[in-house]
Parts: sequence; C-alpha cells; structure tokens
Amino acid sequence: MSLQWTAVATFLYAEVFAVLLLCIPFVSPKRYINASLVLNIFKHVVQTYPVLLRRLASLLSQQATLMASNEAFQKQAEGASDAARKYMEENEKLQERLREAGLEVPEVGGKAKASAEEENKTLKGEVRQLKDELDATKKALQKSDSDVKAMKKQAENLTVEYDRLLEEHAKLQVSTQLETQDAKPLKLG
Repeated sequence: MSLQWTAVATFLYAEVFAVLLLCIPFVSPKRYINASLVLNIFKHVVQTYPVLLRRLASLLSQQATLMASNEAFQKQAEGASDAARKYMEENEKLQERLREAGLEVPEVGGKAKASAEEENKTLKGEVRQLKDELDATKKALQKSDSDVKAMKKQAENLTVEYDRLLEEHAKLQVSTQLETQDAKPLKLG
C-alpha cells in the first residue's frame, strides 16, 4: 500500500512542479507578440483556403463540362462523317446502276470546275474593285477629317481674336468717355 501512496505522491509533486514551471515567465513579451503576429498571418492564410477551394471546384466543374461537350461534339462529328460516307457510297452505287442502264452520268468537276474558276475570277475582280473603292473613301475621309480640324482651329483662333478685339474696344470706349468728360468746361455759378 505504501508503494501506491508513493506513486500518487510522486505524481502530485510532479504536477505541482509542472504548474510552478509554467508560472515562471520564460517566454518574453517580445517573443509572445512576434508569435501572435505569426499566428495572425497564418489566420489570414487559412481564411483564403475556402476561396481557393471554391475556385478550384468551379474550375474542375467547368473542365468536366468542357470535356463532356467535347466528347459530344466528337461523337456528332463521327456520326456526320459516317453519314457522309454512307451517302457517298449510295451515290456511287446509284451512278453505277445508271451506267449499267446506259445513261450518262455527269462527272464531278468537269463543267462545274470551269464555271467555278470563272466565278472565282469574277469574285476576285469584284474584291479588287471594292478594295479600290475602300481606299478612295479612306482618302476622302482623311481629307474631310483634316478639313474639319483646320476649321475647328480657325474657329478657335477667330474666337480668341474676337475676345481680344472686344477688350480693346472696351478700353477705347472707356478712354473716349474719360476724354469727353475732361473736355467739358466747368461751369461756375
């Protein structure tokens, strides 16, 4: 029994020693303030984690939808190419049947190719003509812009000159009024 009480007493004395050790101010106030500043910095960093996680989740969902739409477009393109291939095969079979029946089948690219080249030439001529017209209108626009700027500058200069002439006119009126008042003789009663 005394061994048990010795263990309990040892534990209690160790606890009292630990409490007294913690009561000693071994952490200076400067260190404590620096440590609290570091904790505040980490607090701000930790507060940004939900924003980052939300952004990451939104980007992942956008990427998933883009991948799904990409797969859908790819399947649609494959379906369209399969349908085009099927129609081309059917067209070839029909052309063979027409040839077997003795009917003429027009070649793809014969007359149509020549007419396409002619159309291409006419379109190139129209494009050239439109480019020339565009250049002419650009030059006319630049000329009209420069004319407008010149007129604005001339109008500004005219207003400045008009203001100067008004001031000069006012000064001349004041001086003539003073001269007429000085020229009147004084009447003595």
